[in-house]
Amino acid sequence: MLSLLALLVHVAIPVPHASDGEFIGRVVVEWLTEEDADRTMRLVEDFAFRDPDGRVWKVPAGTEVDGASIPETLYSIIGPPFVGDYRRASVVHDHFCQERTEDWRAVHRMFYDAARAGGVPLPLAKAMYAAVRGWGPRWEARVTRDGAARIISIPRPTAEISELQDLGAWIAEADPTLEEIDRHVTALLEGTEGDSAS
Repeated sequence: MLSLLALLVHVAIPVPHASDGEFIGRVVVEWLTEEDADRTMRLVEDFAFRDPDGRVWKVPAGTEVDGASIPETLYSIIGPPFVGDYRRASVVHDHFCQERTEDWRAVHRMFYDAARAGGVPLPLAKAMYAAVRGWGPRWEARVTRDGAARIISIPRPTAEISELQDLGAWIAEADPTLEEIDRHVTALLEGTEGDSAS
């Protein structure tokens, strides 16, 4: 696993990439005490990310995040959500995965842009994007029998560490675009050689 990480992080010194967006404010939090592992934190100040298109993804003070939007299988490869250059990206991603007010595909793409803006090297950011794109939270709007619109969670596929390792090796070798990653991940999940992106 460490060799995969070394393969993905072939950039010597990660630097933030302004073309990928910028963070607005600081992540100021208080850790919350829980019965289980204390990993939930509450934002004390507003925080936001401005994506490359100029859209501002706001996370208000009082929001609670726990890093759960990043698949746990990925922790053994890149570390837990609040460690490293992607920790600010994980705060914004968590919030929008909880709120589900935006399309899940757009939320996962924002995570990639925010990870890059935070200084995550390109191959690792692509691998992280592929992981949340394939195995992160998904949802859709559905109209119920009574005519009400509801946001419904779509079950997450189970991520096998070998799948993530193979995916990371492919990304490091092929340097795919995000659209190619979308098609590749979709084909993996469908068990086909298909070219569609969902």
